[in-house]
Amino acid sequence: MFFCLGVYLAGLVAIAQGTVCSTSYKGACIDILSTCPSGYVQSYSHCGFLELCCYPLHSTSTGTGTGTGTGPGSHQTSSGDNYCYNRHNNGSTYAGTVNSAEGRHTCLNWKTVASPYIPYHENHNFCRNPNGFPQPWCYTNSTNYKFYYCDIPVCDTGCYNRNSSGSKYNGTISTTMSGRTCLNWKSVNSPFVSFHENHNFCRNPNSFLMKPWCYTDADRYRFEFCNVPLCGTCSEHLCQHGSTCVEDHGKFTCICNPGFLGAQCNIDIDGCASDPCRYGGVCHDKVNSYICVCPSGFTGVNCENEGTPLAEISCFAEGIPPPDIKWRAVNANLQGNTKQIAHYLIIQNVTVADGGYYMCIATNRVGTDIKAVHIHVIAKHTLHVAPVITAPSEVTVFYYTEAKLVCNVTGYPTPAVKWLYNHEEYNATGNTLIISTVTNATIGLYTCIATNDAGTSQANIILKFTYDAPTIVSPPLPSISQSGESHNYTCLSTGHPLPIITWKFNSFFHQSSNLPRHVKFVNGTILQLINIQESGLLSCTATNEFGTESASAHVIVEQCMFYLISS
Repeated sequence: MFFCLGVYLAGLVAIAQGTVCSTSYKGACIDILSTCPSGYVQSYSHCGFLELCCYPLHSTSTGTGTGTGTGPGSHQTSSGDNYCYNRHNNGSTYAGTVNSAEGRHTCLNWKTVASPYIPYHENHNFCRNPNGFPQPWCYTNSTNYKFYYCDIPVCDTGCYNRNSSGSKYNGTISTTMSGRTCLNWKSVNSPFVSFHENHNFCRNPNSFLMKPWCYTDADRYRFEFCNVPLCGTCSEHLCQHGSTCVEDHGKFTCICNPGFLGAQCNIDIDGCASDPCRYGGVCHDKVNSYICVCPSGFTGVNCENEGTPLAEISCFAEGIPPPDIKWRAVNANLQGNTKQIAHYLIIQNVTVADGGYYMCIATNRVGTDIKAVHIHVIAKHTLHVAPVITAPSEVTVFYYTEAKLVCNVTGYPTPAVKWLYNHEEYNATGNTLIISTVTNATIGLYTCIATNDAGTSQANIILKFTYDAPTIVSPPLPSISQSGESHNYTCLSTGHPLPIITWKFNSFFHQSSNLPRHVKFVNGTILQLINIQESGLLSCTATNEFGTESASAHVIVEQCMFYLISS
């Protein structure tokens, strides 16, 4: 016979229960081997090792200051984002009252923190995202970091989250997979689910089913799953403007059509941004192109050709038999913009260079007659203007990315532009200078110099770079597994350049930091330990050129111990 013995760290077998967790949602810590009661949601945040946090689905959040919010799982009826944040704008519209950050840190009042980089000084201490961070955050008194991200759930509005079975979905889809319209929840007296809100939007109250659903009029208690897509997949239709969505291991990429860019192909490239139309032409942006409407006297794609669009000169001749007509320029062949159609000489886009003598030659078998035509081209008088440059004094980009330095130059005739780098000649011309990879070797002072026969002008642009040291935003979570099982661990981080994730495993029983048998996914951010045999401390480290951050989790393996009992 045999007995199974759970192997834990000394002193951690018995865990006190009832510790308060997630004060924003009035939760309590319980043993990780237990389960939350009905009507409660579990979380691995806010509690100690081998504990999980249970908080009620319909709890009221509290905070310091004014404003109200509803707890996880409740239906959002007020304007804005209160109890959850919108992942499509990183929580920039979050207006709830959560005022605690990761690690149980209490948020500081925004008005008490003087920051020259983030001009946000509202008189409250609620979590916000005024500067485009990945999610709402706040300043704290922590000695380790000046700010922390807040533990706020993500709103499910246009899609549902697989991990919560759509219990947090609060969107407005009200049709089923078969196309039926949902009934108002208040109109259905159901013995199965006590949910009677006054709307007919798809919901999954208390995680009753595996995804959002609703009642229909097919039967009194008839219900169907709703046509709500799963979050984070191509079925969510995040890619815009007809772009193609490619999914790989749960991560999707939008392949943009020409004329669009951005992670979701939501940015329409402005073809008129570079002001391509010359001589006062008006630019009209099109998809992946533009059209210049030229003023009178100018033609060409960019209105670059000055002169009459078309000149027609006729030549008539009589004779028996009728003569043939030929046009030619004196001492030269006809130019590329000049051609003969019937007895007409056609000159397209007339310029000063087209002026001169042309001959009309009439020929039959009796003889030849020639007439000369002198064409005068009167050029428009344009005042010569010295160059004027408009350019930013400073350009800052992320380290190891592309930088575009633009000098907008005006003047007549069109000025020639050259560049200097740190007062030395730089091998580049034109109004725009592109630095493909910004490093320490490419930052500094750039000077664009514009010159024409009316004068010279120059402008200085200082190129700088910025960066983000690594921050682990989703550390690996502790696990309890049976010997021989496999388990996945996630380590997500922010930073620029994108951090590299490395893993190590310190066994509790051997002096070794080598990883057991494993597989890595998604550039190392997901680690799968295969056939786990021993307990230990699993650590992940995020590293880029500007810093390092680590996080760890306990891996507990329940070993089976065999005993031979003799009779």
